[in-house]
Amino acid sequence: MRIHFAKHHATGRAVPLEVKDRPPFTQEATGALVVVADQAWRVEPLVQHFMARFEVTEPKARELVAGYPHHRVHTHGRPGDA
Repeated sequence: MRIHFAKHHATGRAVPLEVKDRPPFTQEATGALVVVADQAWRVEPLVQHFMARFEVTEPKARELVAGYPHHRVHTHGRPGDA
């Protein structure tokens, strides 16, 4: 599996992300981070950020968020997990 790294917007730490983009606001994207300019955001804080930054409604902010790649955090399973 290929991974890439982005800086978490709140902590500044590098986060390993799966390269595969997930469809926004779907079950497949549950737990995914949204990558904006090499920064990884959780969905809700990014929606709030866009609402404040661009002075838009929540539906419009969600529409903007949907336009960015959604990637799941890469994790290694524990030994014995199937």
